[in-house]
Amino acid sequence: MVDNVEILASYSTLRSYAGTPNVVAISAKGIAGTFYRDTADTTSSDNGGTVIVAGTVRWKRIFNGAYDVRWWGAACDGSTDDYTALVNCIDAVDALGGGKIFIPGTLRHTQKLIIGNGAGTTQSTKHHRITFTGLGSGLGADFTNVENNGPSRLLYDPASVVSDYAWEFRGPLHNLFFEAIDFDCNLKSYGQNWIHVCVGGTANCTIRNYLTVALNGTTRSDFGSGYVYGSASVVHDHLVISRANDFNCTGVTLTSGVTGDPSGKPDCARWVFRECEISYGGGAGYHGFQFIGADNCQIYGGLCNPMFQSLTNRGAWATATSYAVNDKVLVNGAFYKCLTAHLSGTFATDLSAGKWQILGYDVYLSPWPGTPSFPKEIWVAGTGMTRGAMAGSGWTGTATFSPFQTDDGAPVPAFAGAVVQTHSGLRYQDGVRLYSANVAAPYETASDTSVTSSSYADLGSYAVTITSPKAGFVDAQFTGLASMFGTGGTGSVLLSIDGADDLNSEQRLVPDGNFHGVSASWRFSVAAGSHTVKVRAKGDGTNALHVAKGSLNATAWA
Repeated sequence: MVDNVEILASYSTLRSYAGTPNVVAISAKGIAGTFYRDTADTTSSDNGGTVIVAGTVRWKRIFNGAYDVRWWGAACDGSTDDYTALVNCIDAVDALGGGKIFIPGTLRHTQKLIIGNGAGTTQSTKHHRITFTGLGSGLGADFTNVENNGPSRLLYDPASVVSDYAWEFRGPLHNLFFEAIDFDCNLKSYGQNWIHVCVGGTANCTIRNYLTVALNGTTRSDFGSGYVYGSASVVHDHLVISRANDFNCTGVTLTSGVTGDPSGKPDCARWVFRECEISYGGGAGYHGFQFIGADNCQIYGGLCNPMFQSLTNRGAWATATSYAVNDKVLVNGAFYKCLTAHLSGTFATDLSAGKWQILGYDVYLSPWPGTPSFPKEIWVAGTGMTRGAMAGSGWTGTATFSPFQTDDGAPVPAFAGAVVQTHSGLRYQDGVRLYSANVAAPYETASDTSVTSSSYADLGSYAVTITSPKAGFVDAQFTGLASMFGTGGTGSVLLSIDGADDLNSEQRLVPDGNFHGVSASWRFSVAAGSHTVKVRAKGDGTNALHVAKGSLNATAWA
């Protein structure tokens, strides 16, 4: 306990202080706190918040917990331009090795906030391991904010509307998080731009009043020196994206900075959205989630809220029917908005005449140019959707919807690669209702089986035969314990059906002398009749791939 601490007015007073006490206090609002004289430190610079230099003396702030942005001069009153104070705070915390920055009120900034300095394929040299935290803000049922004792808000307020992001995170950058922060674009800019961030995300945050796009995730064009990760493991929990009634805006876009084939190049992978509420425009080309060249991303729970919910739902389009402006109809799994009042004739003719406009989707999968399998695997589980999901022409990936909420108004996804299980247990593939037709007796063994050849060969007796009574699908899954000894190349396993290897099911193994769990699964489109599924494997020509024990299962759906 310290008695009779001398009270000083401000940092300026402390910088000119020549007294002898080892502990002093500052009383000014926002920067108030207690400082001790660090006699062992003769080199630290004055950082304007936690280290104050008076001649040769270093005064260190005594605190426990987050760094308060007000210590660097931020007023957080919603009217003062706190941009410089915020940047100084971020740089100071970064110089101290990272940490948590507290935003206690509405921090207005008139310039775009840039975190990290990555460029091209050069990794960022600063701003790793920083978390921003606040008090959050209430949210009403109509996606407007209900203030409770004031929000923790970053308010972007440039002099005029800009076609740019308010907050940009320039990686390659890792460990960047935001907690209980309200991001307000003020109807002047786009929202957040995450460029090649690995390990990061938001929790209980809001992005509102955005133009065009609320959150964009992307990568650099290739891997560079010092990092081998893409933009991965970015998790958004309870993120709310809200917007004024504008059709021309997208909630979330995930893409890649790669040009050409993204195979082996960085992409947005393993981004996760849990219990998020996404309000988006829903006009032509504007979606709740749009994945372009993103892979292995997941959406769990939450809901998508397209602004066209205010349109008049007229159900399935019909000929010889009077339609009014802002009527909504369903045609071949897509929703359209009426632009001109008319009596319908044929839909194709009315569409080409500009009487209808296609609307956006809750989830839209855009195939990557030149590599239509990207995004490869997307999972959507229990998300409330009224508009549904669609994939762009030519896409060959897989999107799994399980469970799919059929009672929220969206049609069952019917595009190629859509795997659906409804919350009531019904199964669909590519829009076709599936019935379990046959289950093959599994093949199981505990004996060691190996393949040395660098070309694919049958893995011992791992094979099952199954009959499909009509055209449908066969789900096959192999699991086992596998190992490779020695050094050198890699080994792989995959599934084949009727003698045709399927590289989409390929799983690779690196020689390290240890046994690892390995699995391969795929859904094959089949004709009626008998089909044989096998596990095939290859070593590297010198080192064998060994499977100590495993099982192969197959189920036919028709």
